[in-house]
Amino acid sequence: MNLKRKALEILKDKHPIRRLSGAVVGRTGLGRLLKIKINIQGDKYIFNPTALCSLYWYDSTSRNEDHEFISSFLKQDDVYLDVGANMGVTVIPAARSVGNKGRVIAFEPHPKISTYLKENVALNKLNNVDIHNCAVGNQNGFIYFTNKFTDDMNQVSTSSANNIKVPIVLLDDVVKDCSNIALMKLDVEGYEKFVIEGAKETLKKVDCIYFEVSDKNFEDFGYTSRDVFALLEECGFKLFKRERDSKQLLPVDSQYKASYEMYENIFGVKNTADFQKRTQWKV
Repeated sequence: MNLKRKALEILKDKHPIRRLSGAVVGRTGLGRLLKIKINIQGDKYIFNPTALCSLYWYDSTSRNEDHEFISSFLKQDDVYLDVGANMGVTVIPAARSVGNKGRVIAFEPHPKISTYLKENVALNKLNNVDIHNCAVGNQNGFIYFTNKFTDDMNQVSTSSANNIKVPIVLLDDVVKDCSNIALMKLDVEGYEKFVIEGAKETLKKVDCIYFEVSDKNFEDFGYTSRDVFALLEECGFKLFKRERDSKQLLPVDSQYKASYEMYENIFGVKNTADFQKRTQWKV
């Protein structure tokens, strides 16, 4: 998109000044330099130079369905896993929900974004979050990871060109001391299948898994959403999607065809009665 078209698009926006300021402050790093804070659902975040921060500066209610679900499901003393934690917009509300005796275990492979996550956790004065700066998959070692400004789209890569090298671990190795995990959130831009393959023992202890599905992303790694669904069904999960603009889950199975272009959030639930009691949603 050329500069003229981009300028026209911004001028037609319902909040052109806020959109423009978010883009400028985000791209230049002024937010971090000036210690500007973003308020998202009552929590504070540093305006770091990332696309996700610019998005939340423009609209602090963006992607609030994640916050709504996680906050309603988690209870005091729960254990929560966040694989693909980014800057913490799901980690921080989860940490508040589980309380000081609960535990949040977060994984963010990009070293810069992991630093931002640690800073945001500290900013909100939370002491129940363990942060692991590594990728998660079905192997131990090192792997290449993209380094885009659009931080919510960074992903595992097979190429070293313009990418960074990060450690990769099996979830089964890292959280083997956990006896029960109430909720696991999984959002790794197409690498979901490999995380699940390295978490077979962990998933036996997980009550609910909330994960992103995008066949466009999965295609980059040679599989489809049906492969993920089949793996989770083998682990004892019943699969659901959320009915649009409601607090109701609709059942799907391993043959469900998710949208190719757009991502979709899917729920894997072992005990539907417990899910309903926790969330007050209909299943």
